Amino acid sequence: MWHMCGVLMSSEEKPLKREEAARDVLLAEDRRCSARVKILKHVRICHLDSSHDEELGTLTNLTRDGLNFIARSDHYQVGTELRLTLPYSGSECTGEVVHVQQLENGRLGVGVRILSW
Repeated sequence: MWHMCGVLMSSEEKPLKREEAARDVLLAEDRRCSARVKILKHVRICHLDSSHDEELGTLTNLTRDGLNFIARSDHYQVGTELRLTLPYSGSECTGEVVHVQQLENGRLGVGVRILSW
């Protein structure tokens, strides 16, 4: 997207409405809709398809719509559906893995979009 004489243009060179351009910029910058809280708490992780044993991970941040945790095992893939439980509060949610990142310490950072609480 680029700007020419007060009109926003896409790479296809058709004018975009300001609302559309603003939405596209916001979506490109960050899809998060709520404040992200940094937290270090244990989280129990269970694959909904029961293909793997329950695992204990470390929750690193949380929003109303998503969370990140660190796991020791490497059996998380984008699209995997999980049940996550915070042991101390008893809160539970289901979510879908949206990104997986190999960390320097050999563990995985896993991003989850929360589907329901």
